[in-house]
Amino acid sequence: MKKDFYSSSRLSFILVTMILAIAACSKPMVLDKQNDTKAILQISSLRTVTTPSIIQWQKCFGSSDYDDGYSIAVANDLANPGYFLAGYTIGNNGNVTVNHGGHDAWIIKTGLDGTLKWQIAIGGTGLDEARGVVATDDGGCIVAINTNSSDGDVTGLGYHGSGDLLLVKLNNSGAIVWKKIIGGSKGDMPNAMIKTADGGVAITGYTLSQDGDLSGISLADINQSVWLVKLNPDPLNPSQSYIITMQNTFGIGSGTHGETGYSIVQTSDGNYTIAGATYSGTNSNPDIWVVNANGSGIQNWTKKIGGIYPDVAFGVASSPTNDGIVITGFTSSSDLVTLKLDNSGQQILWQTTFAGGKSGGIRGQAIISTSQGYIITGSTSSNSGDIISTHGGEDLLILQLNLNGNKVNSYTLGGSGADRGRSLIQTTDGMYIVTGYTNSNNGDVFGNHGLSDVWLVKFKF
Repeated sequence: MKKDFYSSSRLSFILVTMILAIAACSKPMVLDKQNDTKAILQISSLRTVTTPSIIQWQKCFGSSDYDDGYSIAVANDLANPGYFLAGYTIGNNGNVTVNHGGHDAWIIKTGLDGTLKWQIAIGGTGLDEARGVVATDDGGCIVAINTNSSDGDVTGLGYHGSGDLLLVKLNNSGAIVWKKIIGGSKGDMPNAMIKTADGGVAITGYTLSQDGDLSGISLADINQSVWLVKLNPDPLNPSQSYIITMQNTFGIGSGTHGETGYSIVQTSDGNYTIAGATYSGTNSNPDIWVVNANGSGIQNWTKKIGGIYPDVAFGVASSPTNDGIVITGFTSSSDLVTLKLDNSGQQILWQTTFAGGKSGGIRGQAIISTSQGYIITGSTSSNSGDIISTHGGEDLLILQLNLNGNKVNSYTLGGSGADRGRSLIQTTDGMYIVTGYTNSNNGDVFGNHGLSDVWLVKFKF
């Protein structure tokens, strides 16, 4: 009887174990419940639990040196659809076939699947970086470049010195159609460019100049002013370089470092809203600064937001319901902040902050709006807080918010190195593409050419 009892108990134990194993394999485990931790550890040898990836595909473009992506646009070319990427390269191998010396502005055309179609490096022996790209109706693109060169591709264009805006038109094959230098003698920096409703382009950044192309434009802050410049095709020579149709500067007029614009959006009323930073406070730390101007470049309002710690806005988007604008960046050095202002710019309708857990922890670099809310890209290097780095180092961040600024989802993408998102767009198939840089070659990243590459990732929720 004792032997029979032992055999029955053993058979029962084996049967129960098999049932539990089958159930564990067929039923998804819930990872965010503390009580499940012990059960997961007990069956870890039977099933590995992983978070589904949002990545559809990823591509690395670059050389064995440093390469970075700042901006992305959808190409207007039905015969050869795809995407334009703009950034810079220091290399002269891998995907880079020509380098003029040092930093070159680097523009890439890919197919819809991320396959490289063509690339071109533009610049001279100085530092040249492409900060913005917009698609044109003929299948090409216009690129806004910060140039510090007077030779190479900038030869004979009238470089003013200390940094200028170089505007370049490329056709659908990547050949240069025209080039135009804009600026003065004391330094002019483009940080972002958008296509305007009337078919032109609007660019923001900063300027210290009052001569050259800025003759007659008074600096709002003599230390450094937010610069807004708009250009349109010349109606008499539409195939030639664009002409300046509006420009102005904005600032507080005091402080030691002035103001700068990092991003720009044109709202449905034709106005422009620029988000950036001001150093015109009572201490040396920056505050978020937002300025709104009408279609003629006349200032409507400004808004300063911040405290005793550094606060900067890097991204701006219109509300999908046209009842305000939403900005993102960082606050208190380590926390990602997103806030919505009403159309007057004076009332904060809501504000959401995600703790970074350490200095430089989380930052929002760019934001777009959808009918459901907002999508932010940026980076996180936090090992604690609201959104932690899951791969190590700095991870590219994708953050999804609803219309009220509440988090819907967050994802970290990358490898054990540094990875950051700088710009993102919605694709025609309802998915999204983000670009930035990566110096990883593991985790979510493969195909890195060395050091940092331009990183292109298509994803869906």
